[in-house]
Amino acid sequence: MNGNGSRDENEPGIPEWAIVIEGPVTARALTDENGEYHFTNLPLGQYTVCEMPQEGWVQTFPDEDDGCYEIELTDSISNRWYIDFGNHSTIGGITFDRKCITFPTVRPSESLALPLTLTNESASAVEVTFVTTDGAFNVVNNGSSVINPGESITVDIDFSPAYPGDYLASLFVMAGETTDTLFLAGQGELETTGAGQQIFAGLATMHNMVAPRHAVVVALTTSYQLIKASLIQLSPDSVLEGMNYALSIQEGQAGIEAGDTILFGISYGCDLQFERICGATIFQPGFPPEGGYTWHDIIGVDFKSVNISLREGYNAVSWNVLPHDQSIMGVFGNALYSRNVKIILDYVNDGSTQPRFDFYIPALGEYNPLQTTDFRKGYFVNMWDDVEGMQVWGQPVCASIPLTLFPGYNFVSYLPNQTHHVSSILSSLGENLNVALDWVNDDGYQYFDFYPNGGFEYMNEGKGYFLNVFYPSYFVYPDFEDSIGFSAKRKEGSSATQRKTLSSSGMPEAVFAYGKNVQMNGTIIPKGTEVKALDNDGVVCGTAKFLADGIFALPILADNPSTAQDEGASKDELVKVYIGNQLVSQRVKWTKFGDTPELSGNLEVLAAGDANTVPQQFVLHQNYPNPFNPVTSIKYELPNAASVSLKIYDMLGQEVRTLVDAQQDVGFFEVTWDGTNNSGQSVSSGIYTYRLTANDGKDNFVQSYKMILMK
Repeated sequence: MNGNGSRDENEPGIPEWAIVIEGPVTARALTDENGEYHFTNLPLGQYTVCEMPQEGWVQTFPDEDDGCYEIELTDSISNRWYIDFGNHSTIGGITFDRKCITFPTVRPSESLALPLTLTNESASAVEVTFVTTDGAFNVVNNGSSVINPGESITVDIDFSPAYPGDYLASLFVMAGETTDTLFLAGQGELETTGAGQQIFAGLATMHNMVAPRHAVVVALTTSYQLIKASLIQLSPDSVLEGMNYALSIQEGQAGIEAGDTILFGISYGCDLQFERICGATIFQPGFPPEGGYTWHDIIGVDFKSVNISLREGYNAVSWNVLPHDQSIMGVFGNALYSRNVKIILDYVNDGSTQPRFDFYIPALGEYNPLQTTDFRKGYFVNMWDDVEGMQVWGQPVCASIPLTLFPGYNFVSYLPNQTHHVSSILSSLGENLNVALDWVNDDGYQYFDFYPNGGFEYMNEGKGYFLNVFYPSYFVYPDFEDSIGFSAKRKEGSSATQRKTLSSSGMPEAVFAYGKNVQMNGTIIPKGTEVKALDNDGVVCGTAKFLADGIFALPILADNPSTAQDEGASKDELVKVYIGNQLVSQRVKWTKFGDTPELSGNLEVLAAGDANTVPQQFVLHQNYPNPFNPVTSIKYELPNAASVSLKIYDMLGQEVRTLVDAQQDVGFFEVTWDGTNNSGQSVSSGIYTYRLTANDGKDNFVQSYKMILMK
């Protein structure tokens, strides 16, 4: 870990140097006396490995822009990576007034210069020379290049862009064989598509202080593409009438159009802060109508991370930041890489359609209806197992952002930074609040606490909450930003009368059947084909269309016991599935909310419109998927009521797990195995046998198959 990034003979490593790895988990390690570091027992997935810079050193290896490595740990047998970093010491005794210089937007063919001051804090004179990696940046030094002890020199860094767009470069400051590296950034003004413009002006602050002279205000699109940057030319003590910046944005720059949202930030040195999102700042060319400027103060804040722990079963989560990547993968990536996510649900109540849950099933990837998140909303995440340390990193948002509520349930995010009592949070809703629900997942118990008159007392960062209201309204959290928060633990054991189940809450419940590579009679089912589910009363409890050739997802609703209407299936009911107008032999058992039964591969057709067909013989199907990790599905059919046993054995014939041991009625059945034994412990990779025994009093059916568990 020295100058050239590799260990040369008789060359020492650097001890006590911090290395950070980020991916499905985040970890930090220090190098030992030999300059070596280790990370072990990492979950599979994609990682970024970086070293933490130290004052007095400059990184020389790797030579990528960010100085980091991107690696992927896969299912392969060998998952060892050897990654070196190289560094050398910088100029002894030379300091800079800033190590990063950000320029405002400059028109191509024009130029702008910013000063850089160097100070010699050593005991001897130092002669310096300068080299930039991009000809758009040049150093102009009209004085001496020798800096005497205790003295300073100031040089100008000139930026002259040749074309529109972003410029990034390094500035090497060299003295003999030692080098220090500074970073330069600028933008050649982007082209416009119209004459419309809007001027923003106001006070820009960083770290609760007025931004310094030569700081730069930046305007960006919601995908963080730079639109334009403006230089602050006033020192903090020279600010008049609360204004230190003005920034003109024209139509078409970075694709910006009327009605688009703009994000603002402030950069000085190597420090970049974005404003706290307190509502959308909309680009309105020509506003205000009488001309002039739009007043907009910019309060710079650091990005923050919301840490969320996910427990086995359902978790109600939210975050009070605007993530850089708002996609499902961008927010839930480390949880999804753990392969422990069963389904992610978004409760949709838009006031115009029947409330429903949109969903993300990991196996369907890009074909899921839920692809993008919204920090204003809460989400249900159903887990196979616990995952610690899910982090959502982004731009902080104001608690005062209005949330739109429609009659019935609304799944909302908790935007304040602190824990507060539910009564103080929801008081503004008054008589419009019917009930508020807090989902509890604690020590194997899962239920809703409710407010008022229930066990729901405190609201916390990282959680999502259901608010049921009588009529449409806007809801704004009280402004607690200047108050002191506290940590609150749930009161032990709220009574059963202070709890609600999902069924008793009155929200729609569904299982989410899906299929991949779906075929009938060996022919792949084309995109757009209708798929529907009918309960035993003939009620259509789910309809959808194939999302792509061979791929479908079908929410199957349950009956709401609180209404007289029959909305769908009852618990444990076997639901019929039709593709086109053909009934497939496989049934879907309505087990519990959020389960994801799979109907993949070649499906058997019974008959067109034949809704009463039952299995004609005992059948045990090969498990799917096979090989598998961590869960597989086993299907079987019973033509008669029978005493059923379904057990799993290892290669020594020892029983590993009993999946079924019960009397069952005629029908189509599906069970899953999660790779654990009867004690709930995960078993090792290998070949296992599952055996079905079914005795209907006349026949004793026994059949078995082998399956492979791969980890």
